[in-house]
Amino acid sequence: MNKIVRTSDLPEHSLSVARVMDQAMAPFRLGEEMEEAILIAYQARSLVQRDGDGDLIALKQAVDRPQRWALHCEAHGFIDELPQDDLITTAFNAVHGSITTTKPTFREYKMLAAVMLDGLGLKADDNTAAYVESLAWLLSDCPPRQYEEQTHPRKRWMPLPAVAAAIRQIWLTRSSDYGKPIPSCDVLDECGRHSNQLINLRGRIANLGSTRQRLVKIVQATEDSYPEDL
Repeated sequence: MNKIVRTSDLPEHSLSVARVMDQAMAPFRLGEEMEEAILIAYQARSLVQRDGDGDLIALKQAVDRPQRWALHCEAHGFIDELPQDDLITTAFNAVHGSITTTKPTFREYKMLAAVMLDGLGLKADDNTAAYVESLAWLLSDCPPRQYEEQTHPRKRWMPLPAVAAAIRQIWLTRSSDYGKPIPSCDVLDECGRHSNQLINLRGRIANLGSTRQRLVKIVQATEDSYPEDL
């Protein structure tokens, strides 16, 4: 699994565009590595549903020994295909930290803003220097935009992985405006969309973790149901 390294920890001489972007997008990469497991956890959703009292419905409905053993085997099969708890926790903490606790430095924002211009083929001059400074300042104090996630909103700063993912999307779909940088408001809109994706990813990894924990509970509760005739 990828190791998270903060872009600001990299020495200046190693700050290639690819290296900066790869490190900034590391939480998204972890999410990609978890994608198959997230889908498997979704397939197990009927086994891990709880009632109003918080009890697992599948356990309540398995009333005899054959039913409980069948439930044991089904839950065990899902667990075998899921990552261990520590790997899920590592992925969740990386994504969650990038949203809520690890505020990027002004240097990191400037670095990514400059990288974006490099990718658009814009040469550095006084105008682009001012653009980089202003965009970095906006990213460092940017309340969630109207269309962004409101149930679990991000902080007043833009998560670095969202900025990097937005830059990648801009490179793929936009060009400079007659040699001028893309308007800051458009960049912020793209960052906001990827911030939503990051928040959604955090929720999916959290669901993966809770699903695995409930499956383990089912296995432990039914392990005494081994068929007597086997």
